[in-house]
Amino acid sequence: MAEFGSGSDLPLHRAAFPATVFRGSLEDHSAGILCLVTEPTSPLTLHQINIVVGDMRTSLAFYRLLGLSIAEVPLAEWAPHHASGVTSNGMRIEFDSVAFAKQWNPGLDESNLGSATIVFFNVPTREQVDRIHARATAAGYRSQKAPEDAFWGARYAIVEDPDGNSVGIMSPADESMRRPPPPPPQT
Repeated sequence: MAEFGSGSDLPLHRAAFPATVFRGSLEDHSAGILCLVTEPTSPLTLHQINIVVGDMRTSLAFYRLLGLSIAEVPLAEWAPHHASGVTSNGMRIEFDSVAFAKQWNPGLDESNLGSATIVFFNVPTREQVDRIHARATAAGYRSQKAPEDAFWGARYAIVEDPDGNSVGIMSPADESMRRPPPPPPQT
């Protein structure tokens, strides 16, 4: 378990220390990003991600282009409103139309589609980050971040889905590619 207490600690990022759980508190956490866990274990497990889409067909084409496995909807009347995908590690990705999402989330603000949440998909190699980014941008999707080697050792890129959601593609971290983090943002 990592112990730290002064402002001299390196900035922390979940991707930089994926197997580390930090407990306790920092007196001076202004030096970086803090991942703080106050409970020894969490009863929460990430079960699925629901993405609310403006145009189901267009959105499914984008996510299939990235390589997500998406099942065909057995009932034709539901095809414009719901689809289910699954990642290679079993994470469920559910796609819902605005109309259907408002049935289970009546407080949904449809003017807020494409929020500040970024969904990252892991790929096995650095080269796949580049290939998937190139495939998406060649198909006309906007790049928000060209492929780059990150300070924590992974290679990543970010593209925009048809509803403006940021979608990341990231390789595993390579210890030999790690470098010191950039200075923290000025607030």
